[in-house]
Amino acid sequence: MLLRVGRRCRRPCAAEQSRLSKMCWLQLWRSLLHQDFLEAVIASCVFGSIHKKEFRLLCHLLDVAFLSRRCQGGHAHVRIEGSYTKPSAIYTDALALHLAQAFRLAL
Repeated sequence: MLLRVGRRCRRPCAAEQSRLSKMCWLQLWRSLLHQDFLEAVIASCVFGSIHKKEFRLLCHLLDVAFLSRRCQGGHAHVRIEGSYTKPSAIYTDALALHLAQAFRLAL
């Protein structure tokens, strides 16, 4: 797995899944949490998405406190279904910049 290579080379790295993905409960994912990896959860609506799509990142050498952003409420979300399913999985420009800033801080 590429995350193990990143860890072995002491480089910041991350893997992303939907927050509710069953992948995050697999033995491999859970084992990495016992090897210097941490999880961050990012709600895309915080970064201008019309959806409350939450991403879970398995991170090494990244500041998860900086990365983590939960929905604070106070705004409406478009339900993720039908023709909205595919667009909901796309990073907004603001979210992509946030991820890039996390890597910049780590480097």
